Amino acid sequence: MKRILLSGAALLALSAASYGQTNTATLDQSGTELRATLSQTGASNQIITTQRGSQNETTINQGTSANPVQGNTADVYQFGTTNQAYIDQLGDDNTATLAQGQDGNATDNTASINQSGSGNYVLFDQANFGTATGNTASIDQSGDQNFAYLFQGDYGTATGNTASIDQSGSGNYVQSNQGSYGRLTNSTASVDQSGDNNGASLSQGAYNPYSPSILSNSTANIDQSGNYNSATLSQSTGIGDDVMNNTAIIDQSGDQNTAILFQCIIGVSADNTAIINQSGDQNTATINQAVAAIGTGNTAIFDQSGNGNVAEVSQGRGVSGGGLNTISIGNTTIVDQSGDQNLAYIVQGVTGTSTDNTVSVDQSGDQNSAFVYQGVFFTNAESSLVQITQAGDGNSVTIEQLGLSNSGIISQLGDINTSNVRQDGTGNTATITQSNLP
Repeated sequence: MKRILLSGAALLALSAASYGQTNTATLDQSGTELRATLSQTGASNQIITTQRGSQNETTINQGTSANPVQGNTADVYQFGTTNQAYIDQLGDDNTATLAQGQDGNATDNTASINQSGSGNYVLFDQANFGTATGNTASIDQSGDQNFAYLFQGDYGTATGNTASIDQSGSGNYVQSNQGSYGRLTNSTASVDQSGDNNGASLSQGAYNPYSPSILSNSTANIDQSGNYNSATLSQSTGIGDDVMNNTAIIDQSGDQNTAILFQCIIGVSADNTAIINQSGDQNTATINQAVAAIGTGNTAIFDQSGNGNVAEVSQGRGVSGGGLNTISIGNTTIVDQSGDQNLAYIVQGVTGTSTDNTVSVDQSGDQNSAFVYQGVFFTNAESSLVQITQAGDGNSVTIEQLGLSNSGIISQLGDINTSNVRQDGTGNTATITQSNLP
């Protein structure tokens, strides 16, 4: 193991400078098994480190819990494989920039950034523009009005990577991209936010206007607790992408939160799962799966508890008038809502082919509404099923099915409920059961 050691007058000079104001420390190392540790206390200081090689490690500490700092900057650049980097900043208005494995292959790198305070900023690039395998990136911010941007495995081939961001406080924002503009497999990305008025945008296999991407066997998760939060999660929004065996989950607890989830806009979408769980009042959840794509075996799941919530899903919607049709086969939507004045709005197959799709809606409470459309405009739905159960008063159901051999089943328990079913085609069946509460 190689180290850079400072002793005597040199070490004393660096130590004294680190306790002053507006100091800059710069370090450049090349080799293997190098270790660098740099510490600063005071305001408006800067650290810049560069390491080239493998099995190297950089640790930066700016500020302490007893003496938090303000306006400091830490920049870490590592080129190679199996490197480690750690940045710890305590105080307000600090900035951390970290880049690992840029412009080449990156394997088994690990890096974490920790910031405690408000008004802090992180820019984290890991394993972009090459082949990225087995890399780990994490960001932890506590405080208000912090920003975190994390990009991992973009513009190349990425396998087995992990990215996580944790924020506690209010008015924070996260943008995390993993495997954009390339191939992403067996990777995980997560965002966890606690507090109010936070925003999160998480993408896996994000938009590529130039060539198709591949996204498979990957998982993305956003977890938010608090009020007035927003979450957008995208798994492949490119053109001609292959999206297979992926899972996307948004969990929100609190009031007036918004969740939007995309899985495959244009391409092939198979065996993907999208889940939104919300507890609280006046929340909104939207899932778009296989919008203008070949979609088979995909599942969309909503679970909402509270009042005045909205769940909306589109599977195989297509683009009417734009020549972008869908093939929607064997897809499933499940909605479970408990509370009053909730709304479920579901569309399966608008333009193209729609076969063997299933919708299940369960609503408990009063004045809830469910709308389901299978086979709309230029689509014939075949052998598809809608099953809706409502328990409570003043609820309503609307089902429209266009095509062959479809089934609509409605069960309502309570008073002043209404059901409407429209079926066009041959071999369709509708069953409506209404009963009063005992």
